[in-house]
Amino acid sequence: MSFPATARCLLVVMVAACSGKEAPPDAAPPPAPSKAVTDLLPTTPGLPLPVKGLRFDMDRAATLQAVPALAAGDALILPKHPEVELRVAFRKGPERLRYVSLIAPLTAVNPILSRWGTPKRRKLSSRRDVEVWLVPEIQVQVVLERSPDTLRLVFRPYTPWKDLLGGPAKGVGAATPGFGFETTPILGRSRGEILKLYPGARPRGERVNLRLPRTEHAEEPTLVRIGLVEDRATSIELRLEYRGRPGLRQAYLDAITGKWGTSAESEGARRTYAGGRVVVDDDPRAGRVRILVTEAPAPESATEPTPKP
Repeated sequence: MSFPATARCLLVVMVAACSGKEAPPDAAPPPAPSKAVTDLLPTTPGLPLPVKGLRFDMDRAATLQAVPALAAGDALILPKHPEVELRVAFRKGPERLRYVSLIAPLTAVNPILSRWGTPKRRKLSSRRDVEVWLVPEIQVQVVLERSPDTLRLVFRPYTPWKDLLGGPAKGVGAATPGFGFETTPILGRSRGEILKLYPGARPRGERVNLRLPRTEHAEEPTLVRIGLVEDRATSIELRLEYRGRPGLRQAYLDAITGKWGTSAESEGARRTYAGGRVVVDDDPRAGRVRILVTEAPAPESATEPTPKP
């Protein structure tokens, strides 16, 4: 036995009424956007307000002094914002502030975008694009990561690659050509002096590794390798990544020429500058430029006998 469509609809309504249960709605209403998270953020991209006094060169003691509420652990308790998780992380070894993260419901993403504007999409590796705000005033990079239910803001330091490389060399013939990150010239220093002058440096056999903040184009921190001979620094190696970004590669090479002048010699992907003291290897397969700066060769002794003809 069949019923007309109108009768079937009436029958469903009558059964629901008799059973005391309402017919289920077609779809649940979407959750209201969360505006509370923006109360924790400044009006322009920057560190969350509860930790705005932090700097990424701080050790754990200085961090706790700046934000005493972190004394209970690496997570900040936010009673008025239980849906938000605000954490800090430190490097191993010399405990320096590594990054700050904020996790919140995904519904907060639109209020954040309305406040801070649209982030730039950057290729931080060959397989990973992220949304990023750069804050050059404090050299902080804010990375937005999204998952199905939550968002994560990661606040971490960066150094512009031009600052790492530095400007034109001065006194190349008498002193190191120098990199921009060298607060004190490294070449010629002993291992102990380097470890004292650069707190983040770590000895590794016949070299010292120095970890610097990532550049604005890199996912990982910048690793500088300092070569040692008889416990003295004789070379410094800096690598700049450009994988998949040919325009960035050319910008590196142009800046290197601007710093050390026209290449004296060129052999394939290798160029030399400053009388052979600067060697640049361009490796397209690895997607990076490797810059090696070495000590000036020791002058020949004036007391050596002149060879007889």
